[in-house]
Amino acid sequence: MGIVTAFIGEVVAIAGYMILFTGVYKLFQIATELGEIKQLLKDQSRSSSLTSAIVPAHAPNTGLGFPPLVSSDDASEYAEKLLRAVNAESQHAAPESPVAPESR
Repeated sequence: MGIVTAFIGEVVAIAGYMILFTGVYKLFQIATELGEIKQLLKDQSRSSSLTSAIVPAHAPNTGLGFPPLVSSDDASEYAEKLLRAVNAESQHAAPESPVAPESR
């Protein structure tokens, strides 16, 4: 009976060491992931500040006589400009005389 309890004690000790080792390993993995996320956020904020300085505030005119759609306006003004541009283009592309429906 003494050998069985010693064997069970050894198995429990090995399992405990494995759980402890796995926990420490997972903590190092989490620390590494958090370090990578922190570095990505630093790089993203650094690159976004550079691109905001490089990108122009207004989109160039397309040359079709329409005003530029993207500007510093709020969303409702942008939507109105977009609707006007689409409406003007659809009227420009529509035929001048409507087609009569077929009569049977």
